[in-house]
Amino acid sequence: MGSTCIDEISYHATAATAVNALGLRAIFLTNQELPSLGPNILVRSYVPLSRLLSAARAIVHHGGTGTVSQALAAGIPQLITPVVYDQFDNAVRIERLGCGIQLASGTLARNMLPGLQRLLESVEIQQNCITLRSRVDSGPSACRRALSVIEEVASQAMSNRGMIGA
Repeated sequence: MGSTCIDEISYHATAATAVNALGLRAIFLTNQELPSLGPNILVRSYVPLSRLLSAARAIVHHGGTGTVSQALAAGIPQLITPVVYDQFDNAVRIERLGCGIQLASGTLARNMLPGLQRLLESVEIQQNCITLRSRVDSGPSACRRALSVIEEVASQAMSNRGMIGA
């Protein structure tokens, strides 16, 4: 559960209701003080998603680019509840990839449970996530790949600049 939320208490209570109804364990990420949400829900201000998501069945979040990319690298389904900025675009892209579901913020109370249940039961979504995971670099390999691309672009720019000045 991410960094930009309008009413975190209601959001987390809705998510807790869905998690508890499905008998799941969950980790909620927030800096907000939350009331007890059940013995199967751990509340933390931070956990390294790169380590956590490989053991997760799914993630519910607002659709920030960092969380989206971490979930793609982990190959897990995403239930996205966009609120602002690029989150809506990211949610649409995840749906198009077949790796998740978008829920409108006004429908969370009635759709979180069925949305999460559908996400966890969909063999097609899970398979799409696994397929895409094999095409996504993560961790050190992603950094090396990014560095390689940056160096290549810089080298081409320097070569082009040399040609212009000649």
